[in-house]
Amino acid sequence: YTMQIAKEGREGTYMALSSAPLFLAKLPVGMMSGYLLQKYCPEEGPRNSKLMWLIIGLTTASSPVLLTCLWGYISKQSDNDDDEDGQTISYDEIPLSEIAPIHRRKRNVVSSN
Repeated sequence: YTMQIAKEGREGTYMALSSAPLFLAKLPVGMMSGYLLQKYCPEEGPRNSKLMWLIIGLTTASSPVLLTCLWGYISKQSDNDDDEDGQTISYDEIPLSEIAPIHRRKRNVVSSN
């Protein structure tokens, strides 16, 4: 999907930016998981794994909830997002054919006989 929406010559930038959230989340998630395991599932003593999984679930559910609540702010187009001819385009004006999944597009299949 990222390669399909990337502008010509900007594919590398789009790919790097699309994987940045995953890269940036690794450190805090690793630290949080170590802390939760030590606190709620120690090697010895009482364990409270249900509370640990509740915390993990609430943390995970916060992303879609925040994205839904802040969608109006996130999807706003900045003044610098101009088309090549200098005209500003809105996200609603992008043709569906440009953002359609790969499997919907025609593919050239070469049969090996």
